[in-house]
Parts: sequence; C-alpha cells; structure tokens
Amino acid sequence: MGNYKQAIADFSQAIKLNNKLADAYNNWGNICRLLGDNQGAIIHYNLALQIKPNLPDTYNNRRNAYSALGNYSEAISNYNQALELNPDLFLTYNNRGAVYVDLGNFEAALADFIRAIELQPNFANTYENRGIIYQQLGDLNKALEDLQKAAELFEQEDKNYESKRLKEVIDKIQRDSEIKLI
Repeated sequence: MGNYKQAIADFSQAIKLNNKLADAYNNWGNICRLLGDNQGAIIHYNLALQIKPNLPDTYNNRRNAYSALGNYSEAISNYNQALELNPDLFLTYNNRGAVYVDLGNFEAALADFIRAIELQPNFANTYENRGIIYQQLGDLNKALEDLQKAAELFEQEDKNYESKRLKEVIDKIQRDSEIKLI
C-alpha cells in the first residue's frame, strides 16, 4: 500500500510541474483502480484524454473502470473508441467480447473473439472465451476444438493449472454430450 501512496505522490508532483502529462494522469488512474477507486480512476482517465485524446490504452483502462462499476454501455463505448484509434488491438477485441458475454450478446462476442484470434492466434484466453460461446450456442464440436487449443496454449505457457482446468471442462462437456446421445 505504501508504494501506491508514493506513486500517487510522485504523479501529483509531476503534474504540478507539468499539468499536460497525460501518461501521469493515466497511471494515476491505474493506481486508483488498483485501490478499488473506480470513480477516481475515471476522473484521472478523463483528464488524460482531455490532454491527449488519442491514447487507446487509456480508453481500455477507463473501460475497465466502467465495467467494474457495471456501466457496460460506457465500457463498450470506450472499447469502440480504442479500436477506432488502433483496430489491431487483439486484447481489446477479446475484452469487448467478454463485456458482450456479460450483456448476453453472444453473436457480438463471437465476432470479437474471432477477430482477436485473427490478430493474435496464440492467445489461450481468447480460444477459451470463444469455446465457451460456441458451447452456449450449442456447437459442441467447435467448443471442444477451441477449448483443446486453449489448453494446449496454456500448457506451452507453463500455465499447467489453467490447462488442467480446461481439460476437466472438456471431459465434462464430452460426458454430458454422451449422456444426451443415449
């Protein structure tokens, strides 16, 4: 906690010396989020964007704060703004897809996960997310294929717990689908 307080003091001092440091406001917002102050984070992200409106990371950060507050429409809006500035942000597509899942918009989520995989075909989380959507949409073959790919990628990243967890999910889906076939 002491490091966060020191970071805030440092950002405050930097801004006193030069109040046009968008990165200082953005980073201060990140500290606010880490401390659970999402409203404070949004204030600092807004200040950063007033100074420098072309910061896709700041839109992503502000989206995280809006999502934490349950304001999904603002979260989607911030993702859209980030993607307008840089349409190659695979993680933004993945994260916007996750918000669409929270909203129950599986088709929009699926489109975002597909685009994220096109941009970064080795990110396990997106395969997992897409696999879950395929499962929700009833396409078990595609769900199992994506979940298997995610498990393999997690294994390659030495994230064995994640890989094992997904293999258990795959086994459960296969067992449940066999029960339905009988």
